[in-house]
Amino acid sequence: MTDDSSGMLPARLSHPEMQLAGGLGMPAGGGPKPVLDFDFTTISTLDSRISFSRASSATRVNASGYIETVAANQPRFSHDPVTLRPLGLLVEDQRTNMLLHSQDFGSAIWTKTRCSLVTTGAMTPSGEPDAVKLVENGTSGDHLISQSVAFTAGSHTRSVYLKPAGRSWAKLACGGMATAYFDLSTGSVGSISGTGTPSAQIQPAGNGWYRVSLSFTATAGTVSVSTGCAVVNGSDLYSGDGSSGLLLWGDQLEAGGFATSYIPTAGAAVTRMMDLPVIPSAVAGPILAEGQGCITINSDFPRAANGEIVCVDDGIGANSLEIYRSSLTTLNFFAKADSNVVADISSFPRTSDLISVIIMYDWDNYTVNFGSMGSRSGSISGTQSLNTIRFGQYRSPGFAINGHIAKFVYSMASA
Repeated sequence: MTDDSSGMLPARLSHPEMQLAGGLGMPAGGGPKPVLDFDFTTISTLDSRISFSRASSATRVNASGYIETVAANQPRFSHDPVTLRPLGLLVEDQRTNMLLHSQDFGSAIWTKTRCSLVTTGAMTPSGEPDAVKLVENGTSGDHLISQSVAFTAGSHTRSVYLKPAGRSWAKLACGGMATAYFDLSTGSVGSISGTGTPSAQIQPAGNGWYRVSLSFTATAGTVSVSTGCAVVNGSDLYSGDGSSGLLLWGDQLEAGGFATSYIPTAGAAVTRMMDLPVIPSAVAGPILAEGQGCITINSDFPRAANGEIVCVDDGIGANSLEIYRSSLTTLNFFAKADSNVVADISSFPRTSDLISVIIMYDWDNYTVNFGSMGSRSGSISGTQSLNTIRFGQYRSPGFAINGHIAKFVYSMASA
């Protein structure tokens, strides 16, 4: 295998039909039209050539910006909760919300400390006019709700939807393992503390709500996780005024280094299974049998996540073309032919959550292009036999993109 960074196309792939028009993978001039052309930002059902399964219900942000539940084995076309911009097909790993009663904060499973809970007429992130307000009392100290959870050792992420209601600072804590403060008036993260290197995020969720999250490395044991008010960054010990507080909704604790889509619970932990969108061999096999083509895929791929953007393979792993991420700062291209690794490039600098990838290949050569992030060309020794296309996932279930596939185009090269 050779690898150069000149960005030149292998000779067999340099004909006009393979030159990209408009950055969308569309053949230029009079070349062949795309054989597969999916824009997941403009549809509400999947093309019949794509097989989809997910052995559980799951949530998405709908076109109105509200979180809603989608039935098992149904794809999720999600939207930005603030701009309502369509994001595409959501593909996520299996995750479990370990917290019980993720919305019913009045349940006895939640301990109330120097506070009370009041149901208001405010709209929740799911579009229901019944948001719960945590109201601080007049006693000096911290003002919070908490739940005891049995942890196993490893990476975990706590997340909850919050909106200011008299208090604009909030505190999220997971025992002594991690703590973070959030400014709900500016949408910014305050101080973070804990063992190891905990991290925190705050993301607008529409209508003045924010989803705040705290990621950390847990040690095994049972600890209390809590959400409470604060007066300023780093300070949650004070005498309350008896009326100020926070609106709460959708609490979640999951094993993993980042927050995924909300998983509602009502008395027991709930597992969301993995999304599995695939063009199976019966459909993709004849298309890929030509042995040469151009793949373009646009995706939204959070930098906190490792996973596969696209995997084109033979169903058993002896042959494949893959784009994935395995570190915080780089993107990777990987190819196998006859069970031999013929390309394993991990030198593309990761500079954005929005990724546009172009793979051009034939029997002997490949070029992969990440636009401003760079391109690489090389040769393939051996015969590739490809028959399956997997969106946002690896051949063995797992290692999902945990983001959105916006567009996918496959064009065959001219003979």
